[in-house]
Amino acid sequence: MTPLSWEDDGAGEGLMTRRCAQKCLSDKEIEEFLFNRLSGVTREVIEEHLLACQKCLSRVEEEEKYFVAVRRAASQIQNEEFEAAVGGEARPPGRTRWGWFGKWFGKGPRWFGKGPMMWATVGIAGILVTAVLIQRQPAAQTEVEVALRLERGGALEQPFSAAGRGLILTADIHELPDAPVYRLEVVDGTGRPMAAGEVVPRAGVLKWRLPRALASGEYWVRLRNPAEPQNLLREYGLVLR
Repeated sequence: MTPLSWEDDGAGEGLMTRRCAQKCLSDKEIEEFLFNRLSGVTREVIEEHLLACQKCLSRVEEEEKYFVAVRRAASQIQNEEFEAAVGGEARPPGRTRWGWFGKWFGKGPRWFGKGPMMWATVGIAGILVTAVLIQRQPAAQTEVEVALRLERGGALEQPFSAAGRGLILTADIHELPDAPVYRLEVVDGTGRPMAAGEVVPRAGVLKWRLPRALASGEYWVRLRNPAEPQNLLREYGLVLR
């Protein structure tokens, strides 16, 4: 694979041209990834890296939470402004119309810039965060435990009614070579990574609570030994509805 790297055009909007899949992501690359500004080839390289690097995956998830906080704060401001305009609510002396959010926002978040550009960027972030919230909102508070038994090549069973809910995956690994820890990866039907984590086996069984809920659809759960990540030990089919 041709190495890839980041080139900056001098205007603050770099062009992704060549990048090594083993290199950790920069803040700029995480921004471009979350805002879906990457080309198909470049995004595939980034996603490949996220499958192998738990540190970068955690950074991406933290930035998603950051956008959620911005979206919620902006929504709260909008609601307060509307109530004040309709109901004629008077603000206590000394209270600014932006409250704590104005103080926090005045510190200058990394990606929002200043003036009109700042609010235009907040609007874009709001659209992105709304999509994230819709995707992640669970349909129920209960968790569902699913035993992985199928491997790629066999017919998929009936779907599990677990879409949008907390999911715990278990797998019997008695027949596999012993290892102190195993890595589980979930990808969708196109191979796009959805979640990954390392699990310590207990009595020949892996039990992994996914860090996020999954939408309905077909997924593949890949099992690897972290010491030999290039070797795929097993691959299970998973269908959610």
